[in-house]
Amino acid sequence: MVVVTAEFDRFATQIATHHGHPSLRKLVLPYPLEGLPEQELLQIATDAYPTLRDLIGAAS
Repeated sequence: MVVVTAEFDRFATQIATHHGHPSLRKLVLPYPLEGLPEQELLQIATDAYPTLRDLIGAAS
């Protein structure tokens, strides 16, 4: 499982496939994150949390 920004989504898929993991689970966050206001970053994290939890197989 990997967390990447949209800028590196395709690259992560290519690398994972090259190393024999074509079904790599990914959480893709918006790009860029740098320079975003703290409140916006917190909202992105809050919105992404349920997906992250599901991807790692954690119980709610």
